[in-house]
Amino acid sequence: MAKGSGVQVDLKLKHLKLSKGGKRDALNSPGTVRAVGSAAQRLCARANRMASVPGARYATDTGQAGKNRAHGIVHTANFAAMVDNHKNSTLLRVVGR
Repeated sequence: MAKGSGVQVDLKLKHLKLSKGGKRDALNSPGTVRAVGSAAQRLCARANRMASVPGARYATDTGQAGKNRAHGIVHTANFAAMVDNHKNSTLLRVVGR
């Protein structure tokens, strides 16, 4: 078995096992951070399109590496968005819940 940077790979490719550090590295990799940031931006744009209260604006903190995985946050950016989210559960509807 080849070993390196937290990844064990059977050379026959029947078995792949990541250590905790390897999983953390994969979930915080630049590509994962970009993908999470892109998803957060798409959700934010959808929330802004769905907003029914005039002036409601949603914003995003895109793609941040965390302790164990990358994070992307969509949040209300002003009071009108808070009212819209309270009345319509906009952020929940955006993620399909």
